[in-house]
Amino acid sequence: MPFKLLDLEEHNSELLKLLTFHLPDMLWVKDINGNYRYANKALCDGLLMANDTREPIGKDDAFFGLREIEANKDKPDWHTFGGLCLTSDEDVIANNKAMRFEEHGNVKGELLYLEVYKAPFYDKDRNIIGTVGTGRDITSLKKIQLDLEKSLKILDKQREQLEYQANHDSLTDLPNRVLFMDRLQQSISLAQRYDSKVAILFIDLDHFKEINDSLGHDVGDKVLIEVSRRMKKQMRKSDTLSRLGGDEFSIILNDFTDIEDMSDIITSGMETLKKPLEIEGHTLYVGMSIGISVYPNDGKRASTLLKNADAAMHKAKSDGRNTYCFYDEAMTERAFERVFLETSLRKALEEDELVVYFQPQIDATDNKLVGMEALVR
Repeated sequence: MPFKLLDLEEHNSELLKLLTFHLPDMLWVKDINGNYRYANKALCDGLLMANDTREPIGKDDAFFGLREIEANKDKPDWHTFGGLCLTSDEDVIANNKAMRFEEHGNVKGELLYLEVYKAPFYDKDRNIIGTVGTGRDITSLKKIQLDLEKSLKILDKQREQLEYQANHDSLTDLPNRVLFMDRLQQSISLAQRYDSKVAILFIDLDHFKEINDSLGHDVGDKVLIEVSRRMKKQMRKSDTLSRLGGDEFSIILNDFTDIEDMSDIITSGMETLKKPLEIEGHTLYVGMSIGISVYPNDGKRASTLLKNADAAMHKAKSDGRNTYCFYDEAMTERAFERVFLETSLRKALEEDELVVYFQPQIDATDNKLVGMEALVR
């Protein structure tokens, strides 16, 4: 016997209730004020901690959140989503469209993640009278995602550490030969573009082998650390100091205009080692021999410039150590002339060896005194 129309409607209504009641996903309907008009069993059990599906009717999320907080004062993490759910309801109503949310909070003391879809609920005249929504527990998937993100961050950090170690000296933390050559090539490229100069200082510590042999490698290592610290303090931000290996260091000097600028940097660097090093009760004196090559005068490739600076350093060693030489001998002579003049003037000032002579200036037309000039000898 066929169903009557009324029987069919009742049957469909009961079938709908049966389906929504037993679905594992959370389902609900709320009015415009956020009060529940319908809540299925999954929502009542998994989120609201309601006694049955009738209890939420007429109540909002804040009610259940406050109830759980009050009932579990000794468990501050034991609460429902409360205000978080109300906020997303307001977003759906304000935007008048279906929206997806990812919401999380502590339920029964455990962190719960939900994937939530909410949509406006209309009356027959298309006025918004509330919201309908569905939620699914994605905690397991979210934990996998968070664990993966954490693992990727760890891997990124390890990669950065390995990259840093591959480009820096483990003892002094200075750039090593690999990073030095890379930066030198960058400096050459910029110099080519802007028609400027780059200088390479190849530095070898004087008598370092004797320190290593007599006092041991531990003391030698501390000497290298202290020397690199002192040199680093003298560096300009635009320059690069690196340790090439052993007691060999190298510096890239950028943005200099003439030999005087370079000489000032070199002499101030050498001054840093005039003060003795106090290492493990030993008073040590360390000098440096420096070889200098300049781009593009002494080479246009990074390897050529480094090789020529090394050759100039050996020339400085053979000239008596604790000095510097340019790969271009003419530049060395000009630099030494300036340093000699500066040193002589400093010594003359300290020892009061300067004498001032005043000479009158006479106007030849009328033989009158019009001024004077001073000469210093």
